Amino acid sequence: MMNFQGDPDDLLGKAFDKNVAVRLAGYLKPYTGQLLTATVTMLFATVGDLALPWLFGLAVDKGIGQSDYHGLFVIVALFVGALAGTFVTRWIQFWLMAKFGNRIIYDLRAALFDHMQVIGLKTYDRMGVGRMMSRIQNDVTVLEDFLTTGLIGAFSDILVLIGIVIAMLVLNVQLALISFTVLPVMVIGMAIWRRRAVLSYRATRITMSRVTGNFAENISGLRVVQSFEREGQNQEKFRQINGENLDANAYAARLSAFLWPGVDLLSAVATAIVLFFGGRLVIHNGGLSVGELFAFLGYVTRFFGPIRTLSDRYNTLQASTVAGERIFELLDQPADILDKPIAKPLPPVVGAITLDHVTFGYATTPVLRDIDVQIAPGQTVAFVGATGAGKSSLVNLVPRFYDVWEGSVSIDGHDVRDVTLESLRSQISVVLQDPFLFSGSIADNIRYGRLDATDDEIEAAARAVGAHVFITRLPEGYHTEVRERGGLLSVGQRQLIAFARAVLADRPMVIMDEATSSVDTQTEQIIQEALRTVLAGRTALVIAHRLSTIVNADLIVVLDHGRIIERGTHAQLMTLRGAYYRLHSMQFRAQHGIVEDTAAD
Repeated sequence: MMNFQGDPDDLLGKAFDKNVAVRLAGYLKPYTGQLLTATVTMLFATVGDLALPWLFGLAVDKGIGQSDYHGLFVIVALFVGALAGTFVTRWIQFWLMAKFGNRIIYDLRAALFDHMQVIGLKTYDRMGVGRMMSRIQNDVTVLEDFLTTGLIGAFSDILVLIGIVIAMLVLNVQLALISFTVLPVMVIGMAIWRRRAVLSYRATRITMSRVTGNFAENISGLRVVQSFEREGQNQEKFRQINGENLDANAYAARLSAFLWPGVDLLSAVATAIVLFFGGRLVIHNGGLSVGELFAFLGYVTRFFGPIRTLSDRYNTLQASTVAGERIFELLDQPADILDKPIAKPLPPVVGAITLDHVTFGYATTPVLRDIDVQIAPGQTVAFVGATGAGKSSLVNLVPRFYDVWEGSVSIDGHDVRDVTLESLRSQISVVLQDPFLFSGSIADNIRYGRLDATDDEIEAAARAVGAHVFITRLPEGYHTEVRERGGLLSVGQRQLIAFARAVLADRPMVIMDEATSSVDTQTEQIIQEALRTVLAGRTALVIAHRLSTIVNADLIVVLDHGRIIERGTHAQLMTLRGAYYRLHSMQFRAQHGIVEDTAAD
């Protein structure tokens, strides 16, 4: 067996966890009636299934053996009725389990989605989006399979197994005990198989995860792959990863190929034992009739079926337990940013922002140190500096995406930690460096921050940022579908739509994080023209890559390694001939082809 080392999330735990079972029971509670109905139908199906060998034996003894045609007809009718009853009750059972199992999955997915909306960005930073999506998609799917088919199937197998044992003992205790002699061999074989199967399941899971991850990575980075001509190397790497998955699945297939024929072999041995010793009892009138022997053989052949399927269901149970642990671990992640019990709504703001000796970091090392900035209502304040200076971290504190370690962030004299998140964030528009567009039309994306906006208001917002012209040239204008993440549009066009979204929201404070860094010069000029109108009367915090875009800012703050090293207007900072002067000069020379732009981020 190959030794695969995977992420701790891929490791399998115990097959049953009481805490997971109790948590899942909470989701089962609203559907107790459906579960009880499914259980009752399962009992009826089990009884009908167990009655078939007995009716078969009865037909041989009472009908055929005594040449009783009427009796034979009645028994055959009962046999057919038992078959029909078993079919109907099994159908109802599986339909109910599928119905309420899917409802539980619906509730779980809804709970996960709701929780993902409120947990803080710190949790996303720590866990990573990929791992969280794996839990939401893959683990929920594992639980879905278990709840819809595995759970009731396991109980049904156990009931059938118990019923068969009872029926065999009732028919003939001596013959039942003789047929059970093969069980120790089966138990030992199953134990060995199960240990190997657990390792095999883990290997297939890890290697499949690697295949999926490699697929996603190469699809996302296809342009980079082709531009650096890495197709050959990537194909070779994928063949290696795909080969590991093939080997793991081949090993799992060999194990399965051993299990099923092995169980069939033991079943055949048990049948031969029953046929030999039971035949002797029939021949020597040892208290066993021909019909009872046929019935006993029917139970023996059915005896090993539940054992075989229960062995398969063990892996399902184990995977479901792990999936449940991972799902509930995610649901138990506390929200990093919460309203205080005494939090009050933030009144309509004027827009005065104060960062009072703020210190902040993500782990144990501070990213911002003793930041002290006063921003007057309606001012445009730009933050500049090299990559890692702390610009994005600083502006993220204002809408309280993170909380400060020391000091405070206040708006109009209200500490942001003392007001409700909804009232705070509803008064701030955020435009990011990588504008995110949701699936839907262009109009839907512009309307995202104000769902009651009319078509005329959407068009007015688009005109304000210069987006109306390119939108009207699209096949369906404002109703054009943007596709996934706005793949239909250029970076500049996506940025203009994000600006239109912020304009339509019409909020008194605006945060622009690198909002013009990815647009061409012509688009930048369009945005600059729009911003003069958009930012008028609003408090704006701007992170600028191109320093030419913030020369008219009321205040420019220069950050370096989390500290403020300069502040002032463009003219004042140029006069100082310090860090800002050097950044501006480097960009100026780069724009004129003298040197490459290596300045700010």
